[in-house]
Amino acid sequence: MDFKLIERAEKSFPKFSSLWLGIIIIGLCLIIIDTLFGTSLSNVISKEILYVVTFLIYFIVWLYFRKKLPRKKKEKIGLVLSIQSENDKQKIRIKNDFFEKLKELLKENNILESFDILFLNEYQTERVNKILMQHNELLNRCRKNDYEFSVEDKKIKENWQNIARKIRGNFWVWGNIKERLQGENKYFFNLEARVLHSPLPSNVNNPLKRAFDESWIKKISIDEKAESIGFEFTAELVFIGLNYVTGIAAYISNDPITAFKLHESLLNELNKKFPTLPPNLNKIQKNIIKFLTDECVLIAHNYLLQADKANTKLFIDKIFQYSKDNYDGYLLKSVYLFSLENDPLKSIETCDIAMKFSGNNGTWRYNKAFLLLYLNRYAEALKLYSEIENINYNDEEITLTQVIYFNENRIKSSPNDFISNFVLGFVYLRKKNNPAHALEYFESIERESSNIHDLKELNKRVKGYLIEIRRNIGIS
Repeated sequence: MDFKLIERAEKSFPKFSSLWLGIIIIGLCLIIIDTLFGTSLSNVISKEILYVVTFLIYFIVWLYFRKKLPRKKKEKIGLVLSIQSENDKQKIRIKNDFFEKLKELLKENNILESFDILFLNEYQTERVNKILMQHNELLNRCRKNDYEFSVEDKKIKENWQNIARKIRGNFWVWGNIKERLQGENKYFFNLEARVLHSPLPSNVNNPLKRAFDESWIKKISIDEKAESIGFEFTAELVFIGLNYVTGIAAYISNDPITAFKLHESLLNELNKKFPTLPPNLNKIQKNIIKFLTDECVLIAHNYLLQADKANTKLFIDKIFQYSKDNYDGYLLKSVYLFSLENDPLKSIETCDIAMKFSGNNGTWRYNKAFLLLYLNRYAEALKLYSEIENINYNDEEITLTQVIYFNENRIKSSPNDFISNFVLGFVYLRKKNNPAHALEYFESIERESSNIHDLKELNKRVKGYLIEIRRNIGIS
């Protein structure tokens, strides 16, 4: 099969010139057929219908190839490569050296199956690059204060939205390669990139611009004498930007598992290829480790909610592999040791370690106070709850949501659990300012535990809370 002929057909067929040329050729063929077999054909079908149907079929086929774009498979990361070349030699270099090296890097790092690589043909590249270039220019204009959209701007935006919706790519690489004589023959890559992700809240800073600035090199020159190494090196650079930026996009789109896969593979590649990292890659490496730590925290938390003991432990261990003094990691480990390992003593020890890295965050107190109640160390627990009552910190609402969720789940399975009833009563009274809701939890303890001698200290505190609540809401 002549692949050059196929490539030329892919490039030329969708153009208007091919439409008119095809109509002329088909028209001539129909005239010849009509001249030779006109009488026989007229007995089967009228000439008018034959002409109309034939031209209509040709037009539909032409329109299909003109509008056709590749589409990313579901559950895959779509990598769109749209690189224009000047001649067949450059196309071969892009496919054999650049494209194959990029695939090899993805395969070596066990993430090739996560990607659907969409390599656009020449006609598609011309069409897509034009839209991307216009949209990039529009985005630059929009950064100016008080910029007003024109009718043409709206059309540019619609064109981009249409191809983004059709192709569904996640990471887009587009641009061109040129060959010029500069002392000696050189190739010049001019590559742009963008990544698509879920919308961010208006109060959240988008880290992707900085990520592109750190990892993406737009202009690359390659000596023809070292073209094979140069094209492969370009693939390495694209691999770094692809994994780094797409990983961050996955992270901010609430997909920590995909983010972790991409960032872990990139970190392994950097460690393998660079015994001593240059300054720019050293900065990327440090940022990757920060992202990996946060991703492991999210993944471990998700597995903990699913009571998946093996995977929770695996990702908690990975947290400390990347950051030995990670506060969130120790908080998670504390919950894991209590909930899945049934080891409250080690859980308390872990809370004490978490305290050293807590800064102003008081989540560790909630964890430890609950554990002290569980171990019947009521005096210590109540002292800690007195501290919690008088200390507030940023993001305490997140802690309270988690505390309420955890203890409500315990009460669902054991309604008279005095520990969770006390914790919920305390939280609603002292932190949520909802004494009526706190009353039902404290009354549960009063009904079920008031005569248990071992709970004397706890019941004394509960009795004080009940007197306060009933007085404030007018219940005698």
